[in-house]
Amino acid sequence: LGTTGEIPFDVAAYLEVPEQNRPDFDAENPGPVIFRDDEEIDIPTTPSTLPDGGDAGSSPVIPGWMLSVGVIVLAVFGLVPAVKWLRRSRRMRRLAAGDISAAWKEIVDRLTDLGEPPHPATTPTEVAAEVDTAMRPLADVYSEATYGPGPIVANRLALATRSLEDTEAGLAERYSAGHRLLSRYRLASLTPAWWRKWRRRRKR
Repeated sequence: LGTTGEIPFDVAAYLEVPEQNRPDFDAENPGPVIFRDDEEIDIPTTPSTLPDGGDAGSSPVIPGWMLSVGVIVLAVFGLVPAVKWLRRSRRMRRLAAGDISAAWKEIVDRLTDLGEPPHPATTPTEVAAEVDTAMRPLADVYSEATYGPGPIVANRLALATRSLEDTEAGLAERYSAGHRLLSRYRLASLTPAWWRKWRRRRKR
């Protein structure tokens, strides 16, 4: 500083702050938009339909023909055991009324479905000897009814009924549960007699 207290140079040039250059505002191009918390953002979602037109959120559609085939298969598999059950029920009513042939036909069909069909040329006694000794009373009473002169008395009918039950119990022990289950669906005993005879001739 001088003796007069004045600054020996002009400080105005040092105090002036140059003005910053600001870009001109363009209404058509306002520039980048800063994200605000009060704005909603559209998040892309997974398409609801598949490329082939199916619905991505729904279960797969089973063709109608597959449903029809499934119903037919279930009906057939349920029909075979039902027919055999009805046949047995009718035979048991006939047996209770004194028809011993109903019991014999039932056990023969049971053996046929199990894969042991008796040969037509064998006698009832021979069949019983090959299958189970418990079947012998049934074979005897059936032979009496077939070749005997008179009707079967009540005590002989009860003996044949008990023999049928004992024979079926023996077959249940001889064969596995799976084999017995498959026998319920076999059509062997439901086929006509002439068809079975024709198949036996072909096997010779």
